[in-house]
Amino acid sequence: MSNTLIEHITHPAVRIGLTATQLPITLAGRVLGEQDNEQWPPALAVEGMQATVIQAVGSLLHDDQLTVKGRLLAEKVDRLRAAEVLEAEAEAKIEHADAERAAREETAARQREQAAAAAKEKKAAAARRARDQKRAAQEKAEAETRAAEERRRAAEQRVEAQERTARTEAIATERQALAKKKAAATAARKAAADDARIKATNQARKS
Repeated sequence: MSNTLIEHITHPAVRIGLTATQLPITLAGRVLGEQDNEQWPPALAVEGMQATVIQAVGSLLHDDQLTVKGRLLAEKVDRLRAAEVLEAEAEAKIEHADAERAAREETAARQREQAAAAAKEKKAAAARRARDQKRAAQEKAEAETRAAEERRRAAEQRVEAQERTARTEAIATERQALAKKKAAATAARKAAADDARIKATNQARKS
């Protein structure tokens, strides 16, 4: 059988066989909406197998056309797989970058919350100190007022005591003076009576 006849028989057979192996994947791709996705892994797997088969048949039959076709298909599969790997790596880098950005944003948000909480606590502490200082100042002022009032009352009590003592002493002095005056008057009356009796006695003796 000549090479031309073999080619005429082999090429359609290869095409039919490849079409038969690809048909289920094509149908599945249509069902799953992947018919236009050249990087769909099942489709790549089938094309990779087809490339291997085509190259093997071309090598077996010494058919350069099949060999080149199989090699080109294999190179296409390799490029698509490499592109898929690069896309996966790019997506992984994007996901990693997104995760790092999210972590940074979370850290920044947590730091802002901590700073806000610290500022709030600082403000509250300052307010407490201000209240404590105001209360201490009020208590001190009230204590000083009470002390001043106590000193005033004590001074008034001392003045009242001194006035009472002075009045008591004045009354005592006045009473003593009255007693002395009364005693002097009594003594004068007694002396006058004594003089009258003496005079009366003397006159009676003379007569």
